[in-house]
Amino acid sequence: MKKFEYSMENVLNIKYKLEDQAKTNYSVIRFQLNKEEEALYKLRIKKNHYEKRLQQLVSGSLDFKNIKIYKKSLDDVKNKILEQKELIKTIEAELEIARIELEKSMIERKTQENLKDKAFDEYKQEYNTWESKEVDELNSFNYSNPI
Repeated sequence: MKKFEYSMENVLNIKYKLEDQAKTNYSVIRFQLNKEEEALYKLRIKKNHYEKRLQQLVSGSLDFKNIKIYKKSLDDVKNKILEQKELIKTIEAELEIARIELEKSMIERKTQENLKDKAFDEYKQEYNTWESKEVDELNSFNYSNPI
């Protein structure tokens, strides 16, 4: 009997490649999200620093030039934080789309693997039937021919 060959092996290989691409895409977007979240964290630290420095300037001797500079810097950082939050929301939406695509490609790959397993089970069943038929033929040949 011939060796087991899955007729849709090339489709299964394509599904593996598509899943790998989806995993790579997901990890790239996840890395980008982590990087942007880190940038947001740094902006918040900078904001806290400006707020503390502004409080010190207001509570001490009034230096209006530095107060104005720190007030402007604080406003700029607050605007950057808002922009960063919007960017993070956008990347999170992209990440969710990538997660859905990854999930879809995993399901398709698993479906193909299940089909291959079923085809292999059918092959084993056919092979066992063929093997038992061969054994029966050998036995009938051996016992039906008197020597």
